[in-house]
Order: sequence, then structure tokens, then C-alpha cells
Amino acid sequence: MMWSVNFLDYSRMTKHTTILIAVVLWLVLLCLSSKTVAQESPPPFDFDITAAAFDDGWQKHLRNPGALFFDRSAGELFVADAGNGRVVIYDSLLNPKYSFEHYVTEKRSGNLVKGEPRDLAVNAVGEIILSDNFADYLDLLDFRGKSLQKIYLNAVYGDTTLTIKPEGLTIDKQGNLYVIASGDIVTVMVLNDYFELVRSIGQKGGGPSDFNTPLAIQVWQDRVFVTDLYADPAVKVFDTIGTFLYGFSGHQIERGDLSFPSGIEILPMGDSALPTIWVTDGLRQVVKVFNNDGEFREIVGGYGVNAGEFRYPTDIVAAGDSAFFIVERIGSRIQRFEAK
Repeated sequence: MMWSVNFLDYSRMTKHTTILIAVVLWLVLLCLSSKTVAQESPPPFDFDITAAAFDDGWQKHLRNPGALFFDRSAGELFVADAGNGRVVIYDSLLNPKYSFEHYVTEKRSGNLVKGEPRDLAVNAVGEIILSDNFADYLDLLDFRGKSLQKIYLNAVYGDTTLTIKPEGLTIDKQGNLYVIASGDIVTVMVLNDYFELVRSIGQKGGGPSDFNTPLAIQVWQDRVFVTDLYADPAVKVFDTIGTFLYGFSGHQIERGDLSFPSGIEILPMGDSALPTIWVTDGLRQVVKVFNNDGEFREIVGGYGVNAGEFRYPTDIVAAGDSAFFIVERIGSRIQRFEAK
């Protein structure tokens, strides 16, 4: 039997075969590419939620808590409970230990009025350094909440004609206090343990290293991380001398962007224990995780009242190498997480 093939049919067959081969090759390459990406993508973090707190242990519920500080030497968690005008102290497992109300000196009358704690830190001798939404000074308190000293930033800066208000703050391992200052100047003031000005980091402006409305600050080793409500990038990273190193994330709708970066913490996570940057987003109801270079990695949480969910998370703080706490302003709750 003889087979004959029309030239036109052969051309059609060749064309269809070429297309088929191209499609198969494209699918193979796509599978290989997907496999490569899957292999290179780090696994999600795995952790348990080991405790939660809603009140001070005496049936007085938290109300609009906004900031956390963990004192590693004492193993205590300090909470700025703004809505109740007080500070609440827990142990490392969220068992309540103590609370006290904070009063500020009213500027016009000189009278003491109930405050609204904004942020806080604890120094090496157990004294509490606190900023308050109703005060234009830092309040140095003893462990029971008694005021020991008021630190006015304009006097520290050397110009009492300026209006300078303390906002977010943190303290490094050497005892230096980092204070976000707003008002006539917008900067990070670095104070030694005598509350003397060591240096300033950053200034108000429109450049990548400049601030608009800085919200939260954290120091990790030789780096200073500052979040900003409006400026781009949303997270700015400096060295402790004040040199701008890099920034990351914006304020758009991408997964790696931030709408309200209210809190920040550096956590060594995973098998390699490389540092990861965790930022609470108080509008998107999540915590966003970035690697040490500022590359977006994953999202933790989502809006809700169940364990692992959040209602307006405002701050995050580490309690060691594996445990950390997240506080919710509207949820009025603190959750304790433990990495597996």
C-alpha cells in the first residue's frame, strides 16, 4: 500500500505540530519555574498561641491599650493602657502582677490630671520611662508608678522656646533611650542614661531618609528601625550613628505595603534564626513580616476575635528568642505567641 500526503495537508500538520510542541515546552518551563519558586520560598512561620489577657487580674478590663515593653531582666511585660490612663504589668505568661494610674501635670493650671500613656520603656534599674498623650515631657517613674523626674525634650535639646513632644520610644542594651520627637522638630533623639542628648537621627522632609509622621521605633544590634504613617518608604532603617541605610514598604494596596505601621519588632525566626522584621498594621488588621533586607515575606493574622486574629493591632514586642506579644487597641487584648 502506498501512502500519499498532500503538500497542503503536510504543511498544516507541521504547523499544528510546531504549536503543540511549543505549548508543551511552555508548560514544562512553567512547571519547572513554579517548582523553583516553591523551593526558594521560605516556609511560613509556625507558632502556638499560649496565653491571652483582657484585664488587670482584678476585673478591670483593658481599654485601648497601645504599647508594650518587655523587661527581660525581670521577665515582666509593661502595657500602656491608654483608655484607663494606667500602666499594667504582667509576668512572661500574662499573669497580672500590678497596675497603677498615671497622672500628668496640666500645663495651664499645674494640677494633676489623669493621663493617657502613649509608650514606655524600662531602664536597667527598673525605672519606667513613659510618654503620655497629655504631657509634653517624659515621666521617669519608680516601679510603683511614683514620678521621680520630668524630662522636657526642649531643655534637653538646648532650646526651651521650641515645642517638642515625646511620642514613641525604646531603649537599647547600653541604656540609651531613643525618643521620637514631634512638634517644632521631627526627629529621633538619642539620650544617655542621664537624659543628656547624644545625637539626633533624621529630620522632617520629603526625602527617603526623612520623616513625616514617625510612629514606632525599635533598635536591634547596630540598627534603628522607624515606621512612618505618611512618608515613603514606610519603614526607615538607620545605623545607631544616624546614617540612613535603606527603607522599604509603601502605603499603597500591595501585600507588602503598610497602611498604619503602628508597631515594629525584630524577631529571629526559623531554623537559620536570621532576623525578621515584624510590623503591626493597625488598619489592615494584620502583622506583616519582612526579611532583614526589607523584602516582604508573609502576613500573620486578619480581622477577628479568635486566637491569632486581631482587631486593630498596635504593637508587638519580643520576650526572648521564641516568644512575643501582640496587643490590640480595639480588641483590648494581648496575645502571647510561641514559635515552634
